[in-house]
Amino acid sequence: MSDIMTLVNGLRRFLLWYCWILIFSLLPTNLHADSLLNLETIKLNRGQRGTLTLQGTTDFAYQAFSASIGFDPNTIHVSGVSFAETIVEGLNGDFVQANVNNDRGSVVIGVQMELLPPFEDIRIPGISQPLDLAHIEVVVPWDVEPPTDSRARLKFIDNFGRPPIKNVLVVDNLSQPWDRMIEGVVILNLPDPFRRGDVNQDSSVDLTDSLMVMGYLFLGTERILCMDSADVNDNERIELGDAIYLLEYYFLGYDPPNDPFQYVGMDPTPGRLDCQSYQ
Repeated sequence: MSDIMTLVNGLRRFLLWYCWILIFSLLPTNLHADSLLNLETIKLNRGQRGTLTLQGTTDFAYQAFSASIGFDPNTIHVSGVSFAETIVEGLNGDFVQANVNNDRGSVVIGVQMELLPPFEDIRIPGISQPLDLAHIEVVVPWDVEPPTDSRARLKFIDNFGRPPIKNVLVVDNLSQPWDRMIEGVVILNLPDPFRRGDVNQDSSVDLTDSLMVMGYLFLGTERILCMDSADVNDNERIELGDAIYLLEYYFLGYDPPNDPFQYVGMDPTPGRLDCQSYQ
């Protein structure tokens, strides 16, 4: 019985989504001025997760909106869409739906503030200031092949989803396109692979690397091209403790540094330090 109810509820949600999109696409058009739909720009490393907030700015209240967004699935993946701490959650919209397709590279969002009675004319307010509508959660794969400009874009492209939907909003039961739409950008900070502890980049980790860290810190005589390789204790700072860590490892048998240590590789715990040059 539970399997049947699950199937029925799933079918009900699908039909509701389909009918909502169909009605949305057939609404007549009524143009209001000054509406903006935009996504943020963020910066991520390989393996990192982040959130781009979808925002709407209008000088008029509106009853519903939909967003159709495309992205390159070879550069980023979308792990989900959240409406937490948005105006949509705050006003408790009746219909709130998001579908993600990482194979095709698309995100479809549909929101209608009132779908069921009692109807109280609940609308997203127009205050001429950005209001958070949704949060798109993205992740950069470890094996990403970066584009030439190291930017992954989330573009507003009509007709993703089944049935296909458009980037529109509804005012007084009439649909209209957004006047302006600004795409989201994930700036890919993709440092070189490195070996932790190989500060002087001679393909070995030894006493000279510890001396190079001390020369950098206290004498100003050394230039470190890969800061991650000098962060021996992996605390996202270059300090005397890094030089001491190497000495303790070699002469006192302490634990080895965190990966990547035995071989050249990517930092599994990326932070504020990076490696812009490692050869």
